[in-house]
Amino acid sequence: MTTGPFATPYKDTIVQLRYLFDAWGVKGTEWQVERNGYEEETVVSGRVRRRWITAQPPTVMVSYYRQGQWQHLRCARYETYDANLRAIYLLLERMRISEGHGVTYGGLTSSQELVPVGVGPSRRQQLLSALHLATDAPFAVVEAAWRRLVRNASDEGDDNQVKLLNNVFNELKSEMVGK
Repeated sequence: MTTGPFATPYKDTIVQLRYLFDAWGVKGTEWQVERNGYEEETVVSGRVRRRWITAQPPTVMVSYYRQGQWQHLRCARYETYDANLRAIYLLLERMRISEGHGVTYGGLTSSQELVPVGVGPSRRQQLLSALHLATDAPFAVVEAAWRRLVRNASDEGDDNQVKLLNNVFNELKSEMVGK
């Protein structure tokens, strides 16, 4: 289960995207959210039942038309549609806030090579990302980040976050020190 800022339900993030695009002047017909997967229909006792079959990895793409061109943002890093959509929303919200502070940009590209759909980050990359660290972080930096994050989570009384951080740290420790 995803915790922290990425635990927001998919439908709630859609509502927040609607407000964000309204603030940017992007009309409802000029943006869309797509997710991979498919809808399956079955007939049970004369009733049609539909359910969404999640593709792996669950990928979300947000497209929007702004300032004369279409923009596309895709995320497949996390294990749920909710978390992947939330990551895109947080980026867009930060861009909106930055524009309010005078930041301008154009022709943005991904800061890393585009990864084909179906290829996600390694387990180590995911664990280091949970600690907000780069993939080449030495163990001493990993340990310091873990201590800081656990202390903050403890101060906030978030026992679930503390457990999650401890699990992440123990898995990284066994991989990095256990070799």
